[in-house]
Amino acid sequence: MSQLQCDIKFDKENNKILINDLFDELFSIDYSTDVDLTEFVTELSKLIDEKKEITYIIEEVEMDDKLKLIIETLEEILQSYNESIEDDVVDVDADSVTGADDFF
Repeated sequence: MSQLQCDIKFDKENNKILINDLFDELFSIDYSTDVDLTEFVTELSKLIDEKKEITYIIEEVEMDDKLKLIIETLEEILQSYNESIEDDVVDVDADSVTGADDFF
């Protein structure tokens, strides 16, 4: 399975998380107020058909509790994405090994 590697960096001056090399353009998440990850998940779902595992490097910076929670949530979303891609690959492989006639 091929991979996409992205970098997660921080613009603390502007309260933004910057995700580079995952989507066509630099993706930013504003955390100055309430954080809405809907657009991130929407963009991520567009990559599902590519069936590429996502790896990432998170810039090491000092984080407050809010930023830690946001990063943990992003990691959980990316992990779930990768698991769904793996599940799809396993399902396809299993279907190619056993035919429907094997169950009747």
